[in-house]
Amino acid sequence: MDYESAFKRPFLDIKKLLIGILLSILPIINFFSLGYVLDAAKLTLKKKNDLPEWENWGELFVHGFLVFVIGIIYLLPSLILALLAVGSGILKWFVTKSALEGLETGGPLLIAAGLVMIVMVYVAPISMILYAKNWEFKEAFNFSEIIKRILTGKYFIVWIISMVLSVIGMGILSIVPIIGGSIASFITSIISMTLFAQVYNEVK
Repeated sequence: MDYESAFKRPFLDIKKLLIGILLSILPIINFFSLGYVLDAAKLTLKKKNDLPEWENWGELFVHGFLVFVIGIIYLLPSLILALLAVGSGILKWFVTKSALEGLETGGPLLIAAGLVMIVMVYVAPISMILYAKNWEFKEAFNFSEIIKRILTGKYFIVWIISMVLSVIGMGILSIVPIIGGSIASFITSIISMTLFAQVYNEVK
């Protein structure tokens, strides 16, 4: 794993970095920056660690939109469980007039929703790398390839690093008005997806 090059990568070209940050500010427009992050990951899959050019804007938007859809699909199971938990808890509370019984009914489902969400958040990055490899949507759900990589120490370490990086980045840069979150999001995404692409290359 080449951690040094991954952490340096967002800063190799300040102009490209600034474009990515600005495009990350607005919803929907940020699909362009999401697509760009995937382009960067795809270059890493080809053993190249420079930053891609800002070009083929239509493709960037489509790739960004589809990776957003992939993320939503992975979060759906936990969202459904959470809704069932809240719904069943409220119904029990309404029927029994007991908030405690409502909590006892919905609580376990809510815990299950949280656990499922953690698993899905753990799986999602490599699914996006699989999509970026050949731009095939179905590959994001190639679970034989996914399982092969997520059950390795390298993947776990990179996932922990990416989570810590996101929390620290957001925590520090959130003090910057308007664009602080966008700065943190774009920089940490480039670093994290570079590392996940390296994991894909190293774990066969």
